[in-house]
Order: sequence, then structure tokens, then C-alpha cells
Amino acid sequence: MSIIEASIELDHRSSLGEGPFYVSEMEKLLWIDINKHTLMLYDPKTKANKSFDLGEFVGFVVSSSSGGAVVGLTNGLAKIEFIKEGSEVVDILKTYIIDVESHIPGTRFNDGKCDPNGLIWAGTMHIDEQTKDAGSLYSFSTDQGQISFKKQLSPVSISNGIVWNHKGDKMYYIDTPTLTILEFDYQLDQNIVSIHNKKVVFNVPPEWSAGPDGMCIDTDDKLWVAFYGNSTVCRIDPIQQKVLCTINVPGALNVTAAAFGGQDLRQLYITTASQHMSEEELKKHPNSGFLFKADLTQYFEEQEGDVRGALFNTFNDK
Repeated sequence: MSIIEASIELDHRSSLGEGPFYVSEMEKLLWIDINKHTLMLYDPKTKANKSFDLGEFVGFVVSSSSGGAVVGLTNGLAKIEFIKEGSEVVDILKTYIIDVESHIPGTRFNDGKCDPNGLIWAGTMHIDEQTKDAGSLYSFSTDQGQISFKKQLSPVSISNGIVWNHKGDKMYYIDTPTLTILEFDYQLDQNIVSIHNKKVVFNVPPEWSAGPDGMCIDTDDKLWVAFYGNSTVCRIDPIQQKVLCTINVPGALNVTAAAFGGQDLRQLYITTASQHMSEEELKKHPNSGFLFKADLTQYFEEQEGDVRGALFNTFNDK
């Protein structure tokens, strides 16, 4: 099994760094700090990292086909417009587009991504991470400019990583406390999406002392899963149900998510967290909260076929 070492890309210490999303048109990385209520825009070329205060919890960010982005906030979704001076983003404009869970006290949106058709799937959780079964998984779609949602799974506890295979007929999903990765048959029929035939494709070994968190996928339909609690991202074959490659994230215990980026889609950006860590723990894991990158060029070249990362899908709101 291959073992790869990630390196520090940005030594900005986030509390709960999450949700990396590479926007190829901008050649920049969107990411968030859930606890600090910030949306960030990172430029790998200049190493500049801009932060924008959203004023409340932010659980995910995805790019939008009409421009800008969509974020999952405490109770619902908002559209983000980038305000530019020339080509530089200098500010953002936040517009709420739909409320989902304001009637449920104590919950917030967590991870979310778009399916191959451009529909957002996003889940919720209780703000107190120890409270189980308080969340749900929703799908969102637009029709003539109107956005609507449908509850797809409930209850869930900490709704996390979600990706689709290349054919678009399989969905993979993580509810962290279950310590499993699930596979569903995925179907779109006349703009109505549904999931069926739930199957466990990976059980996290107890000795890892870690929970599966964010997830992305490559062109060979292998999953790249961040593990909160053991400083790793693992490449997992959901068919053979085994680990193919491990990325060590040095000095950062709690790895939260990963996203492919770069012109060749062979760079893996990795977010981490520093929340709930004592001074002693931070001395032991001094890079907690930093943004990392793993160069997978050599690893992918050693695989059969032209393997590279897959970009996350964009929300279709045109």
C-alpha cells in the first residue's frame, strides 16, 4: 500500500476548517471555517487567503452555474455573489434563498455537494456534536428559478461526505458516528431524485480511533476519505472494500475534508481542525487547523489508465 506525505499549504489556523471546493474557472480554492463563520478564498499561485464573515455557522460551499457560490448556513441556504475590483474578489454579497430547519432548534447545516445533474445534497446535525439522530439529509433543486427541497434520509447524526461515481448511478455517503461508508443506487427520473438499496462498503476499524469525515472521488471511482482523529486521508476501493493508499497529514490530528484541484487535478487540498484541543494537544499536533496539499502526480502515474481527481459538481441554478 502506498503512503504519501502531505505538506503544509497555508499555516492559517482554522478552528474547524472544512468544505474545500476547487473552482477551476478561478483556479482558486473555496473553503470554510465552520466555527468562525467564515468563507475563505485561497489562491494557490500567490498563497493569498481572503476571509469573509458570514455571521453564522457555515457548513459547506459549492460553486454555482449562474456565478458565485451557494453556502449551507445554520438553517438554510444562501447565494454568495463575489464583488470584484478587476479580477480580484474584494467582498461578497449574501442572499438567503431557502429556509429548511429554522423550526428545529439547535441544528445547523454540515457537509453538502452537488450530484452530476447539479442538484445540491446537504445534511444537518446538532450543534452539540454528541447529540445523535437530530439531523437529516436533503436534496435541493431549482425549477424556473424557484428552489425546493426534499428530505431524503432521516434521522442522521453528523451528516458528512457525499459523492457520486462517474456513471452517476451510485451515491456514497458518510454519517460520521456510524463509522461506515454507505453506497446507494442513485436514480433521476423526470427531475425527481431517489436513492435505494443501501449497502455498507467500508467499516472503519475500531483501532483507528477515527471517524470518517469529508470525501471526494477520483476518475477511477475510488473514494478519498478524510479521517477525523488519526491524521490521515485514505483512498478506498468501495468494490473491494479496502484501503489502497494512505496520506499522512503531519502535525494535524483531526483531518476534516479533501478536494482535488490544480490544472491536472492531481493535487489534493486537505483541511484540518484545531477545535476542542488543549495547549498540550496543540503542542503535540502543532499544525492542527492548517490547510495541506498532497501532490499525487507520481502516485496517479503509477496507476493503470489516466487516473486523476474529479472536480466537485457545480449547482445548476440557471
